[in-house]
Amino acid sequence: TRPERVADEAASRPVPRTMVAERKEVSVLIARVQLMPDAAGVDPQRMDEAVEQVAATIRGEAECLGGTVAASIGPISLVLFGVPEAADDDAERAVHAALTIRDQLTRIADPGEPDGGCTRGVSVQVAVATGEALVRYQPDRSGVPPTVNGALLDECHTLLSDTRAGEIRVCDNTRRSTGFAVTYQHGSPSSGWTVGGFRQEYTALHAVPVIDREYDLDVLRGLLQRSRHQATPHLVTVLGEPGVGKTRFVMEFERRVAANADAVRLVVGRVRPGGGAHPLEALHDLLLACCGILQGDRVETMTAKLNATVRRLKASEEDCRWMLSCLAPLVDPAAAQAPPGEMLTAFREFLGAVAASTPLVLVFEDLHWADQALVDFVENLTASQAGLPIFVIVTAGPELLKRRPEWGEGSLNRLTITLEPISDAAIDRLLEFLMSTTEGGAKNSVGGLLEALLESGGREPDARRHQLRRILASGSASLRYERCSGGGGLSAAAPECTPRLSGHAYG
Repeated sequence: TRPERVADEAASRPVPRTMVAERKEVSVLIARVQLMPDAAGVDPQRMDEAVEQVAATIRGEAECLGGTVAASIGPISLVLFGVPEAADDDAERAVHAALTIRDQLTRIADPGEPDGGCTRGVSVQVAVATGEALVRYQPDRSGVPPTVNGALLDECHTLLSDTRAGEIRVCDNTRRSTGFAVTYQHGSPSSGWTVGGFRQEYTALHAVPVIDREYDLDVLRGLLQRSRHQATPHLVTVLGEPGVGKTRFVMEFERRVAANADAVRLVVGRVRPGGGAHPLEALHDLLLACCGILQGDRVETMTAKLNATVRRLKASEEDCRWMLSCLAPLVDPAAAQAPPGEMLTAFREFLGAVAASTPLVLVFEDLHWADQALVDFVENLTASQAGLPIFVIVTAGPELLKRRPEWGEGSLNRLTITLEPISDAAIDRLLEFLMSTTEGGAKNSVGGLLEALLESGGREPDARRHQLRRILASGSASLRYERCSGGGGLSAAAPECTPRLSGHAYG
């Protein structure tokens, strides 16, 4: 299958009238994945299941980093970053996705892995190109995939044709945009560059201190203590433009919660662009964390853990059966589907039962991407949990208030925190601190990033500030990957590795 067919499919798909056409800068990722059957007589059904797993892996890894799968046909997948909103770190997220897609697919197809028995290997080639392209998309994120056209696709096709199995090749624009975080082994502006891996310093980016947010963090900490001690539900909304640091801010709060001796269960659900695989996927994330379900658990294991958790929380056998029948589809797509309203009611009761045993902190990230049903659920959640220590944190872009101008009004115990861009003075203080830190401290963990900052951003104050803000935003994108990867933690032990971060349930 030629990659041009994927572009043709994306470009020729019927375009609804509500779609917006815009020429904008995006990062395009094209992946070619070919499974090699273990034997000529392999069960076709097992191979079909393996192909489905490949598609699900590409979609999941891309969406974790804010990408959107625009088209997929045969072994070729096309993913866009920067649609509908562009961000400074689109190229970095695209390369991050390329690395995780390659690594995850290689693991899945390993015959030594539980799910890799029907193949003797996999050939993965990925190309990333960054530049202007004509994009059509629906601003309301109704789930219709965007379409893309232009010379940028041709450039990405050419890169892919020059990419060997197991390699990732990027254009010169992508290399220049990501050099502070990614190493490149060889190449040229005309032929593209082969990705080595993440810089060791990049994998330790979380060592950079959070600045200019202490007052807001103190407010959150005080409200959580109030919620715990008074058994009162609270809703806090953290608003801000893309790249302003919402993820870093909330993760710093989570870190402080985890370090506190008081028992609190904190779980995170992230809304993916376009709704992800399911409009209520964020609830799936929360349920998995509450039940101790791990990434990679089989459906039977997930169902057993859900069953055990519900029976621990509910004394009545009738209540258990009803709740399990409503929540089962969130862990087993083959389970009988309850009416959406009943499922949301059951999930609300489930969260209340969890909070009755341990104070509960719920984080809904990127709620502005949610559909109407999920927004309604979150907005009304605290009102339905009187007398329970449930602390709900929502992060969202300004679009949430455009959809719901009255958001957060008319109810008690609701607060909105708007994060402004970090001031020039604070950025200068951070840069001075990092440049003057003695050996063995933060300087060692981010020294390479600072060198790259000075090389790519210049030594003019405004240029350095812009580049440092960009590095901090890139760190937020990488940390956001923690929300849905459930991996094992950022490690700086290997200089070229794909960061997989820790889980997100405490208590």
